[in-house]
Amino acid sequence: MSLLDILRARLLEDMIQTVRPPGKWKILVVDPTTMRILTSVLKMPDITANDVTLVEDITRQRQPYPQKEAIYFLSPTHESVTALVDDFLGGRPAYGRAHIFFTSSLPDRLFDKIKRCPASLIGTFKELNVDFMALESRVFTFEQPNALAKLFNPQATSVLNHELEGISKRLVNLLATIGEYPYIRFVDPAGSGGTRASLNSKFANMVQDELEALKKLDPDFPPKSPYPPAILLVCDRTVDAAAPLLHEFTYQAMVHDLLPAHFKGGKFMDREETAHVLDETDDVWLKNRHRHIAEVIDDVSEGVRHFSSNNAAAAFERNARSGQTTDKIEAMKEAMHSIPEYTEKKKRYALHTDICTQCMDESTARGLLDLAKLEQDLILNQTSDGNPCSLTLKDVLRIVEDPRYDHVDVIRFIMIYIISREGIPDADREALLEAARLTLVETQAVTNFSMLGVRLSMSYEKRRRKAPVPVNTPFDTSRYDPAIKGILADLADTGSDRQHMPWLTEPRNLSELGRRPGSHYGSDAGGSPSNGPRLILFVLGGITRSEMRACYETAARLGRDILIGSTHVYHPEEYLEHVKCL
Repeated sequence: MSLLDILRARLLEDMIQTVRPPGKWKILVVDPTTMRILTSVLKMPDITANDVTLVEDITRQRQPYPQKEAIYFLSPTHESVTALVDDFLGGRPAYGRAHIFFTSSLPDRLFDKIKRCPASLIGTFKELNVDFMALESRVFTFEQPNALAKLFNPQATSVLNHELEGISKRLVNLLATIGEYPYIRFVDPAGSGGTRASLNSKFANMVQDELEALKKLDPDFPPKSPYPPAILLVCDRTVDAAAPLLHEFTYQAMVHDLLPAHFKGGKFMDREETAHVLDETDDVWLKNRHRHIAEVIDDVSEGVRHFSSNNAAAAFERNARSGQTTDKIEAMKEAMHSIPEYTEKKKRYALHTDICTQCMDESTARGLLDLAKLEQDLILNQTSDGNPCSLTLKDVLRIVEDPRYDHVDVIRFIMIYIISREGIPDADREALLEAARLTLVETQAVTNFSMLGVRLSMSYEKRRRKAPVPVNTPFDTSRYDPAIKGILADLADTGSDRQHMPWLTEPRNLSELGRRPGSHYGSDAGGSPSNGPRLILFVLGGITRSEMRACYETAARLGRDILIGSTHVYHPEEYLEHVKCL
């Protein structure tokens, strides 16, 4: 089962369907956080089909229904608990009975508040361990964009442990939900127990402690399985400084990079301000989200042509316009049966045609095709024809001063240049920042990259950076593979690289994690344990959509079930804004 399927089943089978009031019908009360979790895997028909007549926001004024029972699906916060208690104190209760489900464990002080409610009005009380967002079948996030500053700002060490503890609890809730008690590894970039290893190691130990505590509370965890446990690898944002900055030309990453203002509440708003959900239920999106924009344009165009030729409703409409009258009655009958598919497909193809057009218009207006090629040359230290990259400071200054390029794109290019050179002379950096006319805050953002493992100044030590191997692709703008792709490949080889990926908890015999027949994940997960156990990569400090793509591509290539998760999923401009706050 995919992450989406697991979370969907958890909410339906372990919450909504367990409440069966005598009057059959029930009300579902949520807060803004749980509403996002709910709607990420369930649509309104899924909810109403389970005898829910109304979904209400606990933060808003609501009409009382004292004859009906209510399911409260809430996050364990002071605001949500206070609103819950207010529903049942100080007058007539808002509902006949409350069935309370929290996303995660409730602090004692909040539990004490709930105990003030009449016990006769509380029908259910349960903690679901679902305080995460299943963005996609292989991707989860905790939606903590501010975690970056708390994890990497050296002035915030006093809050570091608290932040790590909270993240570790949420990760263990995710593991409990998917039924995994994994073996744990962590990334030590230097292979010597340095600072970054300390962060990853500290967090890995916290996760292990939480797993052991959960095992003591629930002896049935993890559920019995004839298959090997998963492997969890912990790393942080420093594993790849370039990935959040590079311009991606694969569809999903490009849409979120160039059209971020079109996303409101997780939905894409078209030019008419109509909301659309871009998710795995959209077959055009699912097929094309990880493909280069040029391939997407070709595929959408071909899809429109093929659909127009083969759908009966489309053919009838086309013939009517041309004046053809052959078999009108039969054609009309066939067209009527095809209208629902025709309407939906027409809407989908129109949407993606428009999105592709907007992406290309934005890319052209900002000169991104040329700029992205130069970014790839720098980070790979190699041009598309295989020659060494020969960009000089003078060349970079000319690019930075070019009025065609958007200001934020220039900041990204400067950082890519510095990363590719493993630091540059201070005078050169000052010249670049001056030429780009950066504000004081933007200059601070560049400086803050040093907290993310980027060397800003030239070192007299021998350069140690090994340029990544270019991907074999016909597209000059897509030659770089995120470092996470290589990390996942190494992780799949359980015996590899103990120095840079040491085990925190190591199986007695690595052959225990070898190939096994059968599958306990199911074909929907897109990977089989016959090729090895499930792999889970967790990145402290955020991931990008290019790294999400790398997860899917590695899973497909290796035939493995691989999940990737993080504190947040950033688009590039959002990432830069949070780097400013370090």
